[in-house]
Amino acid sequence: MKIQSSTNTSSLSAMNTSRTYQDILQIAMEAAKKAGSIMKRTTGQIDVSKTKVNAADLVTESDLECQRMIRNVILDAFPQDKFLGEEDVDAGRLASISALQSALSSDSVQPSYLWIVDPIDGTYLGFCW
Repeated sequence: MKIQSSTNTSSLSAMNTSRTYQDILQIAMEAAKKAGSIMKRTTGQIDVSKTKVNAADLVTESDLECQRMIRNVILDAFPQDKFLGEEDVDAGRLASISALQSALSSDSVQPSYLWIVDPIDGTYLGFCW
């Protein structure tokens, strides 16, 4: 199935103006593999950048590095898309609602996708420990 994006911007690559689900999957897998390499390299190296709700709700440098990598891969391939990463959102329901509303509001006239990403799900559950 082809996904069409109506845009008058000729500088975008063919992938950005007409992409299939396979194109999207390919980019998602590339981002996941690159983030996985970061995770492998940093496993067990606890470098806590900050905490959210409490001392057990960790945000590690690895979380942040993985999210940056994923964002870069996705937006390099699909610059018209939007990206909402868990590490960019404060803890709590209201912060999540606000971040999602902000990501969905658009000044852009061209259609795009919103990628919602949690770079390392379960950091507390064992990634650091």
